[in-house]
Amino acid sequence: MKNKKILLSDHDRALLAGLVMPDVKGAALPYLEFMLDLKDELKRARILPTERMPDDVVMINSTVWITDLDGGAKESFRLVMPEESDGTTRVSVLSPIGMALLGYRVGDELAWGPEAQLLRLRIDNVRQHSSCLEPA
Repeated sequence: MKNKKILLSDHDRALLAGLVMPDVKGAALPYLEFMLDLKDELKRARILPTERMPDDVVMINSTVWITDLDGGAKESFRLVMPEESDGTTRVSVLSPIGMALLGYRVGDELAWGPEAQLLRLRIDNVRQHSSCLEPA
C-alpha cells in the first residue's frame, strides 16, 4: 500500500524533517531501506495544519492499536520521538513499525518496508493525546 498518500500534520512534518533528511548513506541495512521508504512517503504526503488533522490518523504521540496480518498478533503502543522511546509501550517514529504506521488511518491495511522484512499491518484504533495537537 505504499502508493497511498499519507496524511501528516505540519507539526509532525517539521519534527521529522530534521530526523530523516540528513545523509543516511552510512546507515545499516535494513534500516537504510526503511529510512529511504520514509523519505519517499514524506515527499508524497499530504500536509495539513495540525488543527485540521482527522482524529483517526496516526501521528507522533498517538496511541495506536494494530493487528499483524500475517500472524494475527494484536498490540498497542504510543508512537513517539526517538529520544522518548522505551521500545515497548513507547515506540520510536523511526523504528520500522513507526515509519510504517505514520500518516495512515484507522482501517488501513498496509504492506511496508523491504521485501525481506515486509510489515503487513491493519490499524484498528488510534487515540490522540493533547500533545499531538500542539502547534510547532
